[in-house]
Amino acid sequence: MELTEVQKKAVEVTDRNVVVSAGAGTGKTAVLVSRFINLVRCGLAEVNRILTITFTEKSAEEMKQRIAEGFHQLGLRKEKTAVETSYISTIHSFCSRLIKENPFAAGVDPDFEVVDEIERQLMVGELFDELFSEGEDDFLELAEHYGDNAIRQAIIAYTDLCRSLGRESEYIEELLAEPQVLTRKAESLAEKRATEAMREIQERLETLSSLKASGSWEEKRQKIIALGDSISDVDSFRQAAEAMRSVTAKLPGVKKKGNERAACLEVRKHLSLIRRIATRRAAGIFFDKATEDMLLPYKVALLKGTALFWRKYEVRKRERGILDYEDLQLIARGLLRDNRELRRDYGERFRYVLVDEFQDINWLQKELIELLASEKNLFVVGDTFQSIYGFRNADVELFVGLMEKCRSSSRTHSCVHLNRNFRSGQNLIHFFNFFFSRLFRLRIAVSCQSCQESFDRITGYNADFHALE
Repeated sequence: MELTEVQKKAVEVTDRNVVVSAGAGTGKTAVLVSRFINLVRCGLAEVNRILTITFTEKSAEEMKQRIAEGFHQLGLRKEKTAVETSYISTIHSFCSRLIKENPFAAGVDPDFEVVDEIERQLMVGELFDELFSEGEDDFLELAEHYGDNAIRQAIIAYTDLCRSLGRESEYIEELLAEPQVLTRKAESLAEKRATEAMREIQERLETLSSLKASGSWEEKRQKIIALGDSISDVDSFRQAAEAMRSVTAKLPGVKKKGNERAACLEVRKHLSLIRRIATRRAAGIFFDKATEDMLLPYKVALLKGTALFWRKYEVRKRERGILDYEDLQLIARGLLRDNRELRRDYGERFRYVLVDEFQDINWLQKELIELLASEKNLFVVGDTFQSIYGFRNADVELFVGLMEKCRSSSRTHSCVHLNRNFRSGQNLIHFFNFFFSRLFRLRIAVSCQSCQESFDRITGYNADFHALE
């Protein structure tokens, strides 16, 4: 496949970090393969000095095969052979390899085994049986009130979240040592959410103030503008948001005709967006200290149960000589973070770091990648609209933030947008462009939180839709 000019840029820029936003069917795998081959062919790195992180074992094998085939076509036999033992793998496989290369520094048996999911679930079930018979009275009362299954799911979800953020069990112990921190965190989170919602609504108000309608639509517009003028801080915004929800609660159809109808429809659209923002944010922007003080004992009881489960989980794994997939990442992170010499060795080993599906990484994985990459050798590919692993604590905002950094740091970062589709027919592409340009404009306006402007500039879906070709 012959590369387009935009794809060539992604392949050939090697003096800075490269961030590629790749739509569906735009040849991102071909770009990754071509970049790998180009780095070796140009003498910039040997095969085993390029770290390539893929999302699945299948995609890692596919990439190895395509890279090996590329070297074969170029007559590079030694390089083709080296691909088999190269660092092309999922992040979990890389972490496993890192630990096995440094078992004593990691403090684990070199022959450790990674527990499969079925065995892990059985072990977790055993631990909860113990937990519901050994827990403290306040925890057992909580379980009796909400049900064992609900408490089990809450503990598992919170433990998984903490570990994906790179936290260890001591984090829970620290919270229990000073539980008032929980109330302060709740207040801080409500403040943050209110600030984000206020920014989103004020952006909509700026547009709304430049419009003009007639009849009841103009009355609603003026009421919303007046409420917006009353906002001076977060507290006044909370009051205004409630009133905005009331004013925009029922938005009837537009019965006008001609230019008058078009003007009213435009006003209606922005009023609807404001209603959606105010409604969606309503539950999270308010903080009531009396309520939080009442909830604190329940939170503490749940944390006690979480701490006990987490301790039992770690002990049981050590007894059986096993690790789970999150352990691989946590141990690898600890090795690179706490061992300066080891971090330097691996930093010098990998001349370039390539990462696929960056929109589906979590905070712990981002930290690992940053520990391995240097100032100008990182290459990532992602697509904000193909992020599907939020339920595993992946955070698309990490990719959005990197794109924004790319925009503001042109000396160290280069941004590439791939939007030429090689997979679908023209009829499908025209339909998708028409449908999703409108869908994502609404989705961004409603749910993007503090990254509203970033999405607008990065993806163009709100201002300059990057239609597939």
